[in-house]
Amino acid sequence: MESPKSSRKPKWWNNGWLWFAAMLLTFAVLFVIGRYSATYEPNPKIEGRSLSDWTNDLKSIGWEDSDHHKAVIVLRNHREQVIPVFVTWLRERDTLPQSVYFLTMDILAGKQGPRLSYRGSFYSQLAAARAIKQLEDGRPEVVAALNDVIKQYQGSGHYAARTAQETLEALHKKEAQQDAPSNGG
Repeated sequence: MESPKSSRKPKWWNNGWLWFAAMLLTFAVLFVIGRYSATYEPNPKIEGRSLSDWTNDLKSIGWEDSDHHKAVIVLRNHREQVIPVFVTWLRERDTLPQSVYFLTMDILAGKQGPRLSYRGSFYSQLAAARAIKQLEDGRPEVVAALNDVIKQYQGSGHYAARTAQETLEALHKKEAQQDAPSNGG
Protein backbone atom coordinates (compact mmCIF):
# COMPACT_ATOMS: atom_id res chain seq x y z
CA MET A 1 0.00 0.00 0.00
CA GLU A 2 1.23 3.45 -0.90
CA SER A 3 1.60 6.07 1.78
CA PRO A 4 -0.05 9.51 1.26
CA LYS A 5 3.35 11.19 1.32
CA SER A 6 4.64 9.19 -1.60
CA SER A 7 1.68 9.96 -3.90
CA ARG A 8 2.57 11.98 -6.93
CA LYS A 9 1.71 15.62 -7.37
CA PRO A 10 -0.19 16.39 -10.56
CA LYS A 11 1.96 17.66 -13.37
CA TRP A 12 1.91 21.45 -13.75
CA TRP A 13 0.28 21.23 -17.21
CA ASN A 14 -2.41 18.97 -15.87
CA ASN A 15 -3.77 21.08 -13.03
CA GLY A 16 -5.75 23.80 -14.86
CA TRP A 17 -3.31 26.69 -14.60
CA LEU A 18 -2.01 26.11 -18.09
CA TRP A 19 -5.55 26.10 -19.47
CA PHE A 20 -6.36 29.26 -17.57
CA ALA A 21 -3.23 30.97 -18.89
CA ALA A 22 -4.02 29.82 -22.45
CA MET A 23 -7.58 31.17 -22.19
CA LEU A 24 -6.33 34.47 -20.77
CA LEU A 25 -3.75 34.78 -23.55
CA THR A 26 -6.39 33.97 -26.20
CA PHE A 27 -8.71 36.61 -24.77
CA ALA A 28 -5.90 39.20 -24.69
CA VAL A 29 -4.93 38.48 -28.30
CA LEU A 30 -8.56 38.71 -29.49
CA PHE A 31 -9.06 41.93 -27.51
CA VAL A 32 -5.97 43.62 -29.00
CA ILE A 33 -6.78 42.47 -32.53
CA GLY A 34 -10.36 43.70 -32.12
CA ARG A 35 -9.18 47.04 -30.77
CA TYR A 36 -6.89 47.74 -33.68
CA SER A 37 -8.75 46.00 -36.50
CA ALA A 38 -9.77 48.16 -39.39
CA THR A 39 -13.43 48.89 -39.82
CA TYR A 40 -14.82 49.68 -43.19
CA GLU A 41 -17.99 51.47 -42.22
CA PRO A 42 -18.41 54.29 -44.72
CA ASN A 43 -19.47 57.49 -43.02
CA PRO A 44 -19.55 60.32 -45.58
CA LYS A 45 -19.93 63.98 -44.72
CA ILE A 46 -23.28 65.46 -45.67
CA GLU A 47 -23.92 69.15 -45.23
CA GLY A 48 -20.97 69.46 -42.83
CA ARG A 49 -21.82 66.50 -40.59
CA SER A 50 -21.12 62.80 -40.76
CA LEU A 51 -23.94 60.51 -41.84
CA SER A 52 -23.88 58.77 -38.45
CA ASP A 53 -24.51 62.14 -36.77
CA TRP A 54 -27.60 62.62 -38.94
CA THR A 55 -28.86 59.11 -38.18
CA ASN A 56 -28.29 59.70 -34.45
CA ASP A 57 -30.70 62.64 -34.72
CA LEU A 58 -33.42 60.31 -35.99
CA LYS A 59 -33.77 58.71 -32.57
CA SER A 60 -36.66 56.38 -32.09
CA ILE A 61 -40.23 57.12 -33.00
CA GLY A 62 -41.93 59.05 -30.23
CA TRP A 63 -38.89 61.24 -29.63
CA GLU A 64 -39.34 63.23 -32.80
CA ASP A 65 -38.21 66.83 -32.45
CA SER A 66 -36.75 69.54 -34.66
CA ASP A 67 -33.42 67.67 -34.98
CA HIS A 68 -35.30 64.57 -36.12
CA HIS A 69 -37.25 66.46 -38.76
CA LYS A 70 -34.14 68.23 -40.05
CA ALA A 71 -32.31 64.89 -40.30
CA VAL A 72 -35.18 63.37 -42.30
CA ILE A 73 -35.14 66.34 -44.72
CA VAL A 74 -31.36 66.19 -45.18
CA LEU A 75 -31.39 62.41 -45.74
CA ARG A 76 -34.23 62.69 -48.26
CA ASN A 77 -32.36 65.44 -50.13
CA HIS A 78 -29.29 63.16 -50.35
CA ARG A 79 -31.20 59.91 -50.93
CA GLU A 80 -29.08 58.71 -53.87
CA GLN A 81 -25.87 59.22 -51.88
CA VAL A 82 -27.01 57.64 -48.59
CA ILE A 83 -28.99 54.58 -49.70
CA PRO A 84 -25.87 52.62 -50.85
CA VAL A 85 -24.18 53.51 -47.55
CA PHE A 86 -27.20 52.27 -45.58
CA VAL A 87 -27.15 49.00 -47.53
CA THR A 88 -23.47 48.63 -46.58
CA TRP A 89 -24.32 49.31 -42.94
CA LEU A 90 -27.08 46.70 -42.99
CA ARG A 91 -24.71 44.08 -44.43
CA GLU A 92 -21.92 44.87 -41.97
CA ARG A 93 -20.85 42.10 -39.56
CA ASP A 94 -18.38 42.32 -36.70
CA THR A 95 -15.49 39.86 -36.63
CA LEU A 96 -14.90 37.69 -33.55
CA PRO A 97 -12.07 39.93 -32.28
CA GLN A 98 -14.26 43.03 -32.74
CA SER A 99 -17.10 41.34 -30.86
CA VAL A 100 -14.76 40.42 -27.98
CA TYR A 101 -13.47 44.00 -27.83
CA PHE A 102 -16.92 45.64 -27.97
CA LEU A 103 -18.40 43.30 -25.38
CA THR A 104 -15.47 43.84 -23.03
CA MET A 105 -15.61 47.62 -23.41
CA ASP A 106 -19.37 47.62 -22.85
CA ILE A 107 -18.92 45.64 -19.66
CA LEU A 108 -16.06 47.86 -18.44
CA ALA A 109 -17.77 51.14 -19.34
CA GLY A 110 -21.19 50.11 -18.11
CA LYS A 111 -24.28 51.85 -19.36
CA GLN A 112 -23.04 55.25 -18.20
CA GLY A 113 -19.62 55.04 -19.86
CA PRO A 114 -18.39 56.89 -22.94
CA ARG A 115 -19.29 55.57 -26.38
CA LEU A 116 -16.71 53.87 -28.50
CA SER A 117 -15.34 55.72 -31.49
CA TYR A 118 -16.49 52.85 -33.72
CA ARG A 119 -20.00 51.57 -33.41
CA GLY A 120 -20.45 47.84 -33.74
CA SER A 121 -22.46 46.42 -36.62
CA PHE A 122 -25.57 46.30 -34.42
CA TYR A 123 -25.60 50.09 -34.10
CA SER A 124 -25.00 50.59 -37.81
CA GLN A 125 -27.75 48.14 -38.75
CA LEU A 126 -30.18 49.81 -36.36
CA ALA A 127 -29.37 53.32 -37.62
CA ALA A 128 -29.69 52.24 -41.26
CA ALA A 129 -33.04 50.50 -40.68
CA ARG A 130 -34.44 53.57 -38.91
CA ALA A 131 -33.22 55.88 -41.66
CA ILE A 132 -34.63 53.71 -44.46
CA LYS A 133 -37.98 53.65 -42.69
CA GLN A 134 -37.99 57.45 -42.75
CA LEU A 135 -36.83 57.55 -46.39
CA GLU A 136 -39.50 55.05 -47.44
CA ASP A 137 -37.16 53.58 -50.06
CA GLY A 138 -37.98 49.97 -50.95
CA ARG A 139 -35.36 49.23 -53.59
CA PRO A 140 -34.64 45.51 -54.04
CA GLU A 141 -31.12 45.81 -52.57
CA VAL A 142 -32.55 47.57 -49.50
CA VAL A 143 -35.20 44.89 -48.98
CA ALA A 144 -32.59 42.14 -49.40
CA ALA A 145 -30.27 43.79 -46.86
CA LEU A 146 -33.11 44.22 -44.34
CA ASN A 147 -33.98 40.54 -44.78
CA ASP A 148 -30.31 39.66 -44.14
CA VAL A 149 -30.44 41.50 -40.81
CA ILE A 150 -33.61 39.65 -39.83
CA LYS A 151 -31.98 36.30 -40.74
CA GLN A 152 -28.79 37.21 -38.86
CA TYR A 153 -30.65 37.56 -35.55
CA GLN A 154 -33.27 34.93 -36.41
CA GLY A 155 -35.54 34.14 -33.50
CA SER A 156 -33.50 36.06 -30.93
CA GLY A 157 -35.81 39.07 -30.68
CA HIS A 158 -32.78 41.32 -31.23
CA TYR A 159 -33.63 45.02 -31.48
CA ALA A 160 -31.91 45.44 -34.87
CA ALA A 161 -33.97 42.55 -36.29
CA ARG A 162 -37.21 43.96 -34.88
CA THR A 163 -36.42 47.40 -36.33
CA ALA A 164 -35.55 45.84 -39.70
CA GLN A 165 -38.84 43.90 -39.61
CA GLU A 166 -40.81 47.07 -38.77
CA THR A 167 -39.07 48.88 -41.62
CA LEU A 168 -39.93 46.09 -44.08
CA GLU A 169 -43.55 46.14 -42.96
CA ALA A 170 -43.71 49.93 -43.41
CA LEU A 171 -42.16 49.64 -46.89
CA HIS A 172 -44.64 46.91 -47.91
CA LYS A 173 -47.54 48.96 -46.55
CA LYS A 174 -46.38 52.04 -48.50
CA GLU A 175 -46.01 49.94 -51.66
CA ALA A 176 -49.51 48.48 -51.20
CA GLN A 177 -50.95 51.98 -50.80
CA GLN A 178 -49.26 53.11 -54.01
CA ASP A 179 -50.51 50.05 -55.91
CA ALA A 180 -54.10 50.29 -54.64
CA PRO A 181 -55.23 53.35 -56.67
CA SER A 182 -53.71 52.01 -59.90
CA ASN A 183 -55.51 48.66 -59.49
CA GLY A 184 -58.88 50.26 -58.85
CA GLY A 185 -59.46 51.60 -62.35
